[in-house]
Amino acid sequence: MPTDGALKFDAILVDVSCGAFDRFAEAVRTPTRLQTDLEQFINLGDDRNVRRVWVRGRECVRKDR
Repeated sequence: MPTDGALKFDAILVDVSCGAFDRFAEAVRTPTRLQTDLEQFINLGDDRNVRRVWVRGRECVRKDR
């Protein structure tokens, strides 16, 4: 835990409309829940799906289309 009172986090922003993830979603053609989307990203996603990355609260990657 930071001692300066500031909270820090690591996060990624995922775009599910591209890459292998998108092709799989089209094949299934059913609405998915967040948990299912996360499982599909972990198993089928790649760097094309990652749009933004934060490490310790600072943005370090930003990809525009």
